[in-house]
Amino acid sequence: MAATVKTCPLTPRQLAILEVVSMGGGKDRAAEVLGGSPATVHTQLARIRAKLRVNTTTAAVAQAIREGWIT
Repeated sequence: MAATVKTCPLTPRQLAILEVVSMGGGKDRAAEVLGGSPATVHTQLARIRAKLRVNTTTAAVAQAIREGWIT
């Protein structure tokens, strides 16, 4: 049986936010690194959690790493 490849439902920007967060950065750090406001990052994190159907940002990061979407 062939392995299924799960496509990433996140945008490149959302993946970039998760990358920064995965390295220990919070909303403020992600906003600083990626150029935006902490409020925008907060909104994007909420959208990420909704898309991935998880309750926490930590769970979203863990899923993204597990799926190979971020390192």
